[in-house]
Amino acid sequence: MGLDIFIETKNGNHENYYEISRGFCYQISLLDEPDQSAKYPLEIQQVYTLYNLEYSILKQMNTYRFRQQFMSEENVPQEKLDEIQAGLSKAFQPSDQLKNNLKTLYSRISENPNLLNQIQLNHVWIKKYFDRFHENIGEHLVDRNFGWDLRGIIHYLEKLPDGTLIRFGYV
Repeated sequence: MGLDIFIETKNGNHENYYEISRGFCYQISLLDEPDQSAKYPLEIQQVYTLYNLEYSILKQMNTYRFRQQFMSEENVPQEKLDEIQAGLSKAFQPSDQLKNNLKTLYSRISENPNLLNQIQLNHVWIKKYFDRFHENIGEHLVDRNFGWDLRGIIHYLEKLPDGTLIRFGYV
């Protein structure tokens, strides 16, 4: 059993039919608290840098650190709960911003997929996640690749009305 990520709307709805992989979950969850043993920047940060894009929306939408703060303490003081709740509220961002960001990234990767070969890997297993960008590889959440995730998330975001507030949630 592992950590799963989903896109949550401000009205509390989320649908898992787009099924984001654990590879994407791993990358997003570490945006705020990098792996201290890593030799290189997080792979998704490298991708955004290689394709000359800003990834700040991914960090803004990330709720992992707040989830960890809440789960790590038994009797969380009210002041800390208020701080966590404020952070969770700030994580909501307009869906069209993420959609436009991911569509631009997808387009740039499609134009020059070989740049993905320049990613310096912190873990050997993550290579499979960034391989064969235009193919839907893997059958389960654990096996899917970056291209599949981007296509699935973009497809989901295109169905939301522009301006719908969303954030990344974890279960």
